[in-house]
Amino acid sequence: MLDSSQSRSAKKKQILDDLKNDGSIQSNMASTGLSDSVSPQSRSRVDSRGYAQKIPNEKLRGQLRAMATDAVASWKTNGIPSSLRLTNGIKRLAEQLVVRTSADSSHVGWTMVTVVSEFWRDQLSKTAPGKKLLLLPDCSVGLHVQNRKSMPEFFEVSAGASPHPRSCGPGCVVTVLEAAAIESGWGVASSSQALSVISGLLEGRFDAVLGVAKLEELEKAFSMLPVFAFPIAAVPMDAVNGNGISHSPGCLADCIDADWVLGLLGVGDGSSSPARGYLPLLREASTLFLPKAIEETFKTLGLDPTSIQSIGTGDKKSQVESSQLCPLHAADRLSIEFLSRGGKFLRPFITLASFDAVMLDGSSETSGRASLRESAKIAAIAIEVFHKASLVHDDIEDADEMRYGRTSLHVDHGIPTAINVGDYLLGLGYQIISLLPSPDRAISADVLKILSSAHVKLARGQGAELWWRKSAGKQLSVQETLEMYSLKTSPAFEAAIGIGVRLAGVIPEEAGPISRFASHVGIAFQILNDLKDWEGDLENARSSAGDFCGGRPTVLMAIAHERMAPEPAEKLSQIVLGVGAHSQDSIEEKIECAKQLLADAGVFTAAENLVIHHRQEASAAAALVTMPRFREVLEFLIEIAVPRFSSFEKTKNG
Repeated sequence: MLDSSQSRSAKKKQILDDLKNDGSIQSNMASTGLSDSVSPQSRSRVDSRGYAQKIPNEKLRGQLRAMATDAVASWKTNGIPSSLRLTNGIKRLAEQLVVRTSADSSHVGWTMVTVVSEFWRDQLSKTAPGKKLLLLPDCSVGLHVQNRKSMPEFFEVSAGASPHPRSCGPGCVVTVLEAAAIESGWGVASSSQALSVISGLLEGRFDAVLGVAKLEELEKAFSMLPVFAFPIAAVPMDAVNGNGISHSPGCLADCIDADWVLGLLGVGDGSSSPARGYLPLLREASTLFLPKAIEETFKTLGLDPTSIQSIGTGDKKSQVESSQLCPLHAADRLSIEFLSRGGKFLRPFITLASFDAVMLDGSSETSGRASLRESAKIAAIAIEVFHKASLVHDDIEDADEMRYGRTSLHVDHGIPTAINVGDYLLGLGYQIISLLPSPDRAISADVLKILSSAHVKLARGQGAELWWRKSAGKQLSVQETLEMYSLKTSPAFEAAIGIGVRLAGVIPEEAGPISRFASHVGIAFQILNDLKDWEGDLENARSSAGDFCGGRPTVLMAIAHERMAPEPAEKLSQIVLGVGAHSQDSIEEKIECAKQLLADAGVFTAAENLVIHHRQEASAAAALVTMPRFREVLEFLIEIAVPRFSSFEKTKNG
């Protein structure tokens, strides 16, 4: 009998040998069913039993998915029936479900994929962060760009990272899904990496994979491995037809069932993700920061658009080289270029979602609503401008060399210039707010008050961290650390919510306990980041335990200080003091040692319990909100800011 590692190795060798015997590497990638570059034979939408392959309409998809969920429910308790463990068995079950819904035989292939994906849904949610991978196809707009030199920056592959899926911009569905996946603890790669992903599954580098691909490609993917050998789920996508709500002509927005993908990622409650209604808003928030959109906003507000008219050409060098900047416009150009680099755009989304929800919860009066909505969009832009300013300054203060997969601003242009860019963005944010088109001066004054208050709190929180770093031997308590987190993170959430609510005509304090809600979300968000820090960040080239190595205060170290016995505490302290004086290999060994010390003391578990506690407190605060749609927005914010996660302890201890 082979042990698990030998068995895994044997499976790997057999499958990879089969792959090698099946043709070139490119055809192998196509065979996995997760590549857009497929052979003419695989493009035939007819499966091995003669079924033409089609994706059902939305209503029928819902019916078949519900039936598939019911069908696999008993398997989780009683085990998978032996008759269904092979592909033919799954196909027979899919045929039965199709007949029961009076669907067409062309939907059998889609139903097969759905049965397998729904079986693995719970396992995907239980898989630890860092051990699950989302494969996304390249957006067709990106695939049609032939000249790499003319590509926008977001097409570039980060050095040292797995190639990211190409998108047509911040509003592309690929970008939105990638951001949601990362927030939920998933790694993301292009579907062109399918071959190495299968190898990674067999080697144990990944424990679960979710792929998005064309239906005929997925059939090949599922045929490569025993159906239920590994947690592999998939969402079939349709051919590009250009008729959907696309960010760009030919964008995948009209091809991918984004709601289903988000549900399998764990965003929302799973079976019917609340992201369904919010996906257009997520896209809208991101498209506000495309160069053309920024230029239009400048014109609307009467600001000089000169500094941004040449941004977005796709010429990377023209965007970042100091020698090509006019000194009189350097601050403008660098600031707006950084603003349009990318990001998750969570804060502007929150402002728009809060505004829309409160407006719908309120009066049915529609007069003036369009102009108020325009004000909300402009305020949402200001919120992101402030956030980007804080990132520029944070990267300097934390000595982080990468941001959005590129070298940080201070690395490219020096610390003095980067400080000035951050200052420029702060000034720009306040300038935008001062020009906010609002029929009510009291509302405008309140918006300014909300933002300035958040600014002061954020600076106070960051100041607390910087002062702690200077104070040798000073150890923050858990409570002090959480208070610092509340100041560092929560005000941005509170401001984004409060501004949307106020522009909708409601005083934030009267809408519910927003401040308390934001405090708990911010604290949980920051603790979750502390846990994720031990996994590293490929996009921004941060190694595992970056905060630990950088000597930054975290709740994990505060918990360790309170829980550890003297001997392991001293050992951990010596690792902290000496980590900067060793080679990379030695550092990794010491990080592993520190990780084990923290795990042995139950530090990760204690931090996880804090996340759960503050998530529950945030939910309790949201439950006190009487406006139903606004309450749903807050509940959704909890899901995307503080997604449910599997035990970090299990990840580290096997």
